Amino acid sequence: MKMFNIIGLVLTLSVAVIAKDSKTIMRVYESPNCGCCKDWANYIRQNGIEVEEIKNSDIYAIMAKYKIHSEFISCHSAIINGYVLQGHIPYEEIKRLLKEKPKDAIGLFVPGMPQGSPGMEQGYDSDIYDVMLLKDDGSYITYATYRGRNKISEW
Repeated sequence: MKMFNIIGLVLTLSVAVIAKDSKTIMRVYESPNCGCCKDWANYIRQNGIEVEEIKNSDIYAIMAKYKIHSEFISCHSAIINGYVLQGHIPYEEIKRLLKEKPKDAIGLFVPGMPQGSPGMEQGYDSDIYDVMLLKDDGSYITYATYRGRNKISEW
């Protein structure tokens, strides 16, 4: 009887280890001198995604590696489940991307650093900004529109 309890315990622990290993991890490549990058990474953590922060002062090299056009520049890039994220993207849109899994998509981007977007809450009026879906062929479409952290519309 004790042998079955031990086997059960080993199986339970094995499943727990496998579940932990399969957890989604986001790698964030961020400027070593930028506080809003860290704020955005913390915001993502607060929404339940494990984040590995990688300090990298050459954001252009990261953008080139993942085929992100310079017009989409922001202070950080992230990789999650094969998708590229550029800029201060709200968690809701990341979750939506991972759920919908568009086959022709490279990822999402928010150009610039809009006031009020996640990580950019600095006490000023929130900007209206678009979250864009970048496609394999280099084209992009508006995925959602926000004012600060509040969604205005989605497509």
